[in-house]
Amino acid sequence: MKVHSVSFDAWLAGHNPAHKDRSYREVYPWPIFEKLDYSDGMRNHVQDAVLGAERFSATVKESLPGDHGRLVFAVLLETPKDEPPGWFHGPWSALFHLVVEPDGRFVTLFAKGKEPGERLVKKFLRGELEGVAEVRSLPVSSMLFRSLLAFAADDIYGPLRPYERIEIVPGTCRYAPSSEGDTCVFQPFRSRGSDLWLLHAFTEEKAHRLALGFTGACKNLVVVYCHPTFTQHQRCASGSVQVISLSEFLGMGSERVRSMYMPQARFLLNHLRNNETHEPKDTEGEIRSRILSGSELTTGITTSDLREAKSGLGRIISTTGDAAYALACANLLNAALNKKLRLYTGATRLEKDVYSFKAALGIAIEQMARYPIDDVHVTVMPEDLILVRVRGLQFSFHAVPRSERLRSYAISEANVPQEWSGIRLQPTASLVLRWARAVVACERKASPAPASAPATDRAKPKINKG
Repeated sequence: MKVHSVSFDAWLAGHNPAHKDRSYREVYPWPIFEKLDYSDGMRNHVQDAVLGAERFSATVKESLPGDHGRLVFAVLLETPKDEPPGWFHGPWSALFHLVVEPDGRFVTLFAKGKEPGERLVKKFLRGELEGVAEVRSLPVSSMLFRSLLAFAADDIYGPLRPYERIEIVPGTCRYAPSSEGDTCVFQPFRSRGSDLWLLHAFTEEKAHRLALGFTGACKNLVVVYCHPTFTQHQRCASGSVQVISLSEFLGMGSERVRSMYMPQARFLLNHLRNNETHEPKDTEGEIRSRILSGSELTTGITTSDLREAKSGLGRIISTTGDAAYALACANLLNAALNKKLRLYTGATRLEKDVYSFKAALGIAIEQMARYPIDDVHVTVMPEDLILVRVRGLQFSFHAVPRSERLRSYAISEANVPQEWSGIRLQPTASLVLRWARAVVACERKASPAPASAPATDRAKPKINKG
């Protein structure tokens, strides 16, 4: 017997869009189940199936009677244990129940017992990243991204509705062009009617495409991406739209969310590789001493560091760790673009106009100046230079846009002069970023929800009231 129409879209058509297991079901290797032979003669026979370059073994264990004359097939799906996990569909070892009509038409599919994805999400949110890295794949990465995004959204905005069906008036956005057809219907990832939509895309470029397509469909549109894009691409500049990285989005949340889930954001950036477990376990003070000694050799910049720096620069600044991290990210981007140093040798071409990171850096320094933080000292020099000292490490930046607030700070008594230390941080940019991670980790260990500056407009989501 052959079954047909087995797909996640078909599953969605027969279930509530906000089904509690939707995220877990989405990662199933759906095409496999349509490839199998369900005839009586194939019971308990191992069937091999291929999706792209990935191999699966499936065994139809039994056929059970279901409600309304339907058939329920128990299918054991496994991937070879002697091969590395496949990136596009991931490793599997689970018993599934496939429900079909008597003519083989698909009804539903679910894992018997606890969903495998649910266990991974719980490990991920608890910070047990090594266990997740063992089953790294693109579907798992996407599922974890959505799970973290949903958790943070509840913290930032309060309860939002998942996958709410919303009608879009034709002509209000590119997605719903003006026509004589029916009103378009869309289901945002999270929403509050037409007031606020939260969407997601794995890459920055796709996030901007989404933003361009849905601008005008709601009052406030937020699109969060996981991986930054380094090449030129079209960008959405609408005032009612925010296109931000996952790190920036987490930074909008409470201190608990900010302190607990930044490691998970870096883990997602690094394709579910926990690079920090392979780094030397030097303390923050030891790393700082190495940098200040001036004897440290230049360190190459990896693509994973570059992704982290571009995503992390927009972090909301409210603690010493936040300041250290944002400055280290800006320093690394500066170093990567410095052709004389030649520290970044990755294959990705870096477009200077794409970065525009000095504008984000200016906002971060403005926050440090407006809301004093222990161990963070900002000096805005009369000319082009800005110096920021954090825990004895001094950062220097040129060509940072001078906002009105920075110009006011420059002529205030709070702008205490400091001399340049003479230590250039760009040659050891990767080590400086590791130091910043250590500062953040120290804060996290000291207090899961560190006390910091009072709640201000710097940590509030931008919501258009108009």
